Amino acid sequence: MLPREARQKEPLTLIFSNKDDDSSVMSDIANIGLRGIQQGLESAALNSVRVVEAFLPESTEDAVVPILALQSDKRKVQASALVIQTAEKMTGAILDILG
Repeated sequence: MLPREARQKEPLTLIFSNKDDDSSVMSDIANIGLRGIQQGLESAALNSVRVVEAFLPESTEDAVVPILALQSDKRKVQASALVIQTAEKMTGAILDILG
C-alpha cells in the first residue's frame, strides 16, 4: 500500500495529466452534463408536440413512440444532472485535498 501522501497526490496526477488548466477538466465534465440536459429538454419538447399531434382527429400517427421517447428524454436529463452533481463532488474533493 502507498504511503498516505502518495495516495492523496496520485489521483490528481492521473486526473489532470496532459491538461494546461486543472479546472478545465471539471468544467468540461459539467458542460457535458449541461449539453445532455439541453438535448434532453429539446427532444422532450419535440416529442411532446408529436404526442399532441397524434391525438388530433386527422392524424394517422401513433402516440406510443413519442410517449416512449419522452420517457427516454426524462432519463437523459436525469443522468445528465447526475453527471453535473458528480463533477461538483469531484471539484469539492479536489479542493479538500488541495486545501
